[in-house]
Amino acid sequence: MRKSLFFLLLFLPIYLAGQTRNYPQELTDILLEGKCFNEINFYKENKDFLQDDYSQNFYFAMTYTHLNQPDSAIIYFNRLFDTYPGIFGTHAINIMENLKVNYMAMQDYQGAWDVVEKQIAIAQNAQEIDEATKTAICDDYRQQQQHYERFLSQPKMEIIYPKGENNHLIKLDTLDFIIFDAKYNNKNFRTLFDTGAQSCLFMSKRVADKIGVKKITEEKEWITNGKPTNANFCLIDSMNIGNILIKNIPAFVVDDEILPDSSTINNFDIVIGLPFLRHLGSVEVDVENREVNIFSDSQIAENLKPNMYIVNNSLVLNSEINGIDFNAFFDTGANYYGLPMGVDEHFYEKHSDKILLNDSIDIQTMPTISFGKSGYLKFKLPSELDIELNDKVYNMKGKSVVYQERGEDYNRDFDGFIYYPFLKLYKKSLFDFNKMTLYVEE
Repeated sequence: MRKSLFFLLLFLPIYLAGQTRNYPQELTDILLEGKCFNEINFYKENKDFLQDDYSQNFYFAMTYTHLNQPDSAIIYFNRLFDTYPGIFGTHAINIMENLKVNYMAMQDYQGAWDVVEKQIAIAQNAQEIDEATKTAICDDYRQQQQHYERFLSQPKMEIIYPKGENNHLIKLDTLDFIIFDAKYNNKNFRTLFDTGAQSCLFMSKRVADKIGVKKITEEKEWITNGKPTNANFCLIDSMNIGNILIKNIPAFVVDDEILPDSSTINNFDIVIGLPFLRHLGSVEVDVENREVNIFSDSQIAENLKPNMYIVNNSLVLNSEINGIDFNAFFDTGANYYGLPMGVDEHFYEKHSDKILLNDSIDIQTMPTISFGKSGYLKFKLPSELDIELNDKVYNMKGKSVVYQERGEDYNRDFDGFIYYPFLKLYKKSLFDFNKMTLYVEE
């Protein structure tokens, strides 16, 4: 379900008199890499050379997308495409995916439908695409439009916090994951908070039948976690997390056999993913007291800067390891034998002078299972690894690995991975989705 977007871009002949660097082109390249804080730092350092409308609109459109402000991102994307309708050529089809993602985050299905209509028009008029490819692309887009049409007449999801209450407490009965009891149409089900999941709610058909969901789309074959399965989208009338009421929640329902027969995933029934979590104000995981606190507003001090962002519907934590900028996919739904974090082998190869391995220990392996797919992860141990977060340095020796031999086709969008056990290293961890900041307390 996680997809990478690969963008190509025609060279932009935008030059400022007397300068030897093409700052707008450099900014474009950085924006398309998808690493939020690289683009913010570049813009701050070179702002005087980036005052043209193109640079301004593209920068704010992408940055607001990453910082969970889809309403603002939509404004700048539409300005960009209205002012420069042909600047991206055929590649606008892909760049428009970002605009579509923002409309979906706002549950504006008409807006998403209109974006797809523009993508179809670009594909139909593209000279460099053969007719068979055009037909396949347009057929896929029309299926997307049919999907959006099913939701146009449905009410939007609504989160209702009790009046006069800001702190909403949920008790955890295990520390294996963030698992708690929630009610769906007044029926109790064990629920997992999973920042790595890319659906609002994810469940099996067996659970959906017990809840009594409203089917929105017809059942069809989907590729879910690399495995084909029959699935469809549904709506759940109501959901209660503690004393918080949520109405009209979209759910992705899959055949039961997509789920593993035996693993810790059997400890829960339903997964709450990032598209839902990003709508919450703040989520505090209190390991010491085995509870989760949900706040309707921001809980982060003004002096703390953002260190999280969203790219391709994935949550990324920005930090430093051994003084190197490090962007890790944050997956609270993964627990590899208590491992808090892993460094991608290609990131290690670029920075092997600063990340030293313990060569006295051979490559290690550990078995893994993820939604029915089993395998082995190969890794080596760093001799020393520090992570800097919120201006504090934490030693990760013995708590991290460097992955080995993952293959050339492995997803390279991230420098590494942070898993649920990372949260257990601290008393409290606060995810502020308004300010996009993770704050940890020792």
